[in-house]
Amino acid sequence: TAEMIPVTWPEFGNLHPLAPATQATGYQQLIEELEAMLVECTGYDAVSLQPNSGAQGEYAGLLAIRAYHRSRGDAHRDICLIPESAHGTNPASAQMCGMTVVVTKCDANGNVDLDDIRRNAEKYSTRLAALMVTYPSTHGVFEEDIVAICDVIHQHGGQVYTDGANMNALVGVAKPGKWGSDVSHLNLHKTFCIPHGGGGPGVGPCAVKAHLAPFLPKTLPNAGIHAGEDQKAAIHGSGFNSGQGTVGMVSGASFGSASILPISWMYIAMMGSTGLRRATQVFQGHDFPLQRRRRAPRQTLDAPQRFGGRLRDHPAAALRGLCRQRRDQAGFRQVAPVLARHFLLHHRELQPCRVEDAAI
Repeated sequence: TAEMIPVTWPEFGNLHPLAPATQATGYQQLIEELEAMLVECTGYDAVSLQPNSGAQGEYAGLLAIRAYHRSRGDAHRDICLIPESAHGTNPASAQMCGMTVVVTKCDANGNVDLDDIRRNAEKYSTRLAALMVTYPSTHGVFEEDIVAICDVIHQHGGQVYTDGANMNALVGVAKPGKWGSDVSHLNLHKTFCIPHGGGGPGVGPCAVKAHLAPFLPKTLPNAGIHAGEDQKAAIHGSGFNSGQGTVGMVSGASFGSASILPISWMYIAMMGSTGLRRATQVFQGHDFPLQRRRRAPRQTLDAPQRFGGRLRDHPAAALRGLCRQRRDQAGFRQVAPVLARHFLLHHRELQPCRVEDAAI
């Protein structure tokens, strides 16, 4: 495909990550433009392309939250609330950053339980560091209360981390940075067309609101492309730290797997805002008929609740996650979700009290 062709060009593939910036002006332009594209797609204010994976992006985002609290004299904030529906890597990343994980409940339909969020936010108010929420969740649910959830966390001094693993379902339609989230990681190797799997390279950018921008990972000051004071506003920390803040590097090179960045740049440039939105809409449009065709006996499909207003004002208005449910003779509630992260179908028998997904 067209977006893969630049990877074969020696001008991209043969450049050493620590080459002097004067020898990599083309790369610098591509990186700045790609960061600007991702800022526009997510509604955040700054992006670091340094993390090599989604897990590293999570880690970088939580390091930014931790450094932000410490800069305000709140080093004691160490509680990270994580709903049952969150991505599986979230608790591991939180613990690696020295946070204590508190798991919160979901309701019978797979939604994050807002009342339980309130209870735990109040209980740990003086120690609350962050909430890690996956949107849409691993249950396939677009949280209807996501704005209220963010408000509760902020009222108690915490920050909201939105896992971007399922960003495929949002691009061009809704922006995490606009509904109250403070930080997300993205997966360029999932959402923005870089081939994924087989142990190949990935990119997990960390995107943040302006108040967290000074705490993005450092870049190398004396070698390679680095964030300079003359960079455009809203790019790589908006000039707050010029890539030399208090948080160390999370990768061995300033811009991680830079040689595959042209793939995502090409994909976004060729699709444009209209194409990106259309891709999301096509995915969502195919979800309903496929669920109807594959619906097993005794399974029921939750009907989407309808809301007024614009989607950008309420992200769950037109994107309601649907769970197919059934109860077996023993009364176990079983869920077979169609996840929003990829185009997923469940090809196996439902198992009691388990949530699985199989990617095609």
